[in-house]
Amino acid sequence: MKSAVSLALAILLAGCTQTVPSATHENSTPAPQPAAAGFDQEQRVGRLIVTPLALIEDSRCPINAICVWQGRLILSARVALNRQVDTVRLTLREPKKVHGRTITLETATPNRQSGVVIAPGDYRFGFSGG
Repeated sequence: MKSAVSLALAILLAGCTQTVPSATHENSTPAPQPAAAGFDQEQRVGRLIVTPLALIEDSRCPINAICVWQGRLILSARVALNRQVDTVRLTLREPKKVHGRTITLETATPNRQSGVVIAPGDYRFGFSGG
């Protein structure tokens, strides 16, 4: 009887184990990151050509702070499709329809840090869609 209880307990506990996949694998490939453009640098995004023009707002929570609001980043950008050109405001990670296509400002680097001012020339922006 004791061995039957021990066996049942071992089977139940074996069901509680969790296997964690290895962090690295020979054939694993990192997800592609969007190419990054600085101010006044054109970047092709699908059929669109996007040019970051000016930073409207960067109230993102600094990476070395605890915030009650994550903040946001808003970028003014020129978006061109063939001969159609518009200047639009893009908010980080919010899709926007431009020229009948959807574009998203996916990344903005560097991350903000408390007490550190980011020089305009250090910003890089990555987009998806187009």
